[in-house]
Amino acid sequence: MLTPTDEESDHQLLSHNSHVAESQDQKGGKHGDSGSTRTAEPNEQNLHHKSISHSNNVDNPHLSEMHCDTHTGKQPLKCDTCGKDFKYKSLLERHLRTHTGERPFACKICEKGFIKKSSLNCHIRTHTGEKLFACKTCGKAFRNNSHLTIHTRIHTGEKPYSCNICEKGFIEKSSLNCHIRIHTGEKPFACKTCEKAFRKNSHLTVHMRTHKGEKPYSCNTCGKRFTQKSALTSHHTRIHTELPQQHVCKEEEVLSDQ
Repeated sequence: MLTPTDEESDHQLLSHNSHVAESQDQKGGKHGDSGSTRTAEPNEQNLHHKSISHSNNVDNPHLSEMHCDTHTGKQPLKCDTCGKDFKYKSLLERHLRTHTGERPFACKICEKGFIKKSSLNCHIRTHTGEKLFACKTCGKAFRNNSHLTIHTRIHTGEKPYSCNICEKGFIEKSSLNCHIRIHTGEKPFACKTCEKAFRKNSHLTVHMRTHKGEKPYSCNTCGKRFTQKSALTSHHTRIHTELPQQHVCKEEEVLSDQ
């Protein structure tokens, strides 16, 4: 014959030990001590199994996060700085480096730092000159496959990322994310020296050169140096291409490039 214990729900099995003991005492009066012991054994096994399962999730936070995401459909980890959601703790920790400026992976050749190791591996190819991924349409080669994928969309016209506000399309997600900040006014990248804020980290990088006095781009014709490549290109086109007879740049003619 089935005892009442066999029909107990899961939440009764997980109730406080004193409550379980009291329930077993009451059943022992009706069915005897041996029956009470037999019905208590599966209760203990069930509690032990659930305890192990919980312990495994604590020891492996990624497993716990995946479990939550599967059942709730939500991404439980949020960046306190910009509000971006992440599925795993490791991805959130890597993202936080964009705000803190931490770059734990450094190039042994030039000491430039990177947020993730894959970026470092790609950067090393700038020193070796290695470009493994070539465009089948125009032959242009790239250091990693993701850059080739993005480049290919220039030929196909594909713009898979579109703004929900103005419907403008973009060939890569990072460009869309930056564009959206035009609508929101968000500028998450701030200069630690003057506190000026920017929508893109690359803009902050260029801005920091004004404080450090860095001008990494130089004109091959006149030797004038610039903080950003676009300024060098503009300078070369306007001064040396439009005015080919001029071999030396005058200060007043390139003032706008500074």
